[in-house]
Amino acid sequence: MYLQILWSIAGRPRLGPFLSEELFRQVQASGDVDIDLRTLYWQEPADLAPLLLTQITGDMARDAKVNAGEMPFHELWTKAFDWRPEYAQILSPYRGELYGIEALNLAVQAHKSGEFLKKKGSIDGITLFDKVIQVRNRTKSDPIYGYDFDKKRVNQCDVFNGELGFVKPHGYDDNWRNPNSRLTRFAVSFSRKGNIAINYGRELGRLPDGKYIPDQRVEDNLELGYAISVHKAQGMRQLSRKQHPAGMNLGRYMRR
Repeated sequence: MYLQILWSIAGRPRLGPFLSEELFRQVQASGDVDIDLRTLYWQEPADLAPLLLTQITGDMARDAKVNAGEMPFHELWTKAFDWRPEYAQILSPYRGELYGIEALNLAVQAHKSGEFLKKKGSIDGITLFDKVIQVRNRTKSDPIYGYDFDKKRVNQCDVFNGELGFVKPHGYDDNWRNPNSRLTRFAVSFSRKGNIAINYGRELGRLPDGKYIPDQRVEDNLELGYAISVHKAQGMRQLSRKQHPAGMNLGRYMRR
């Protein structure tokens, strides 16, 4: 079952539920199976996050055409992703345990954004420049607001469950680099929203009619999006060619 999921999210549903003997051989051998599918083996649950981080670092360094040791991980991440959240994605069929999205999200966040967490803090576990996923539909019946940089104004915006984006400083927080500043709000640039930044937190400013923008609780809207569930990924319009599937130990699974 896991192999069926793994292959379908890699964009090859035409093979159906039965995998060829050749594909089984390639999967057992580990490494690159196709341009958008790679198998990695791990022995213990605690081994998975370091293994993924090593693989992701290598992939990003190759794409960015730099040596992985030439720059800190967060700078390499920024260079490779270039504000494109769909560039690469960790997928897992699990939520809990060390191989689920909760533990993997925290592991990647600590590796990438650890300094921001220490210096700026977080809002409901999310800090500046984290990759996030919207977990609640926000439409006109449940409005949320963002700044449209093209129209130079705040507008009501539609944001849908499953949209991926990156956190950036709120437009009012020009002093975010100040070592004494702490997070009370931020904006998120979603890949489907163009030049609009959606606002979260408190004290978000005013609408064009002078009314205050309602506070938006982060925990009611966002989760870390470094790793997402297979269920979430199946509902997305476009999946990255660089996916890092996580889950049960494939070697152990295939011996059963």
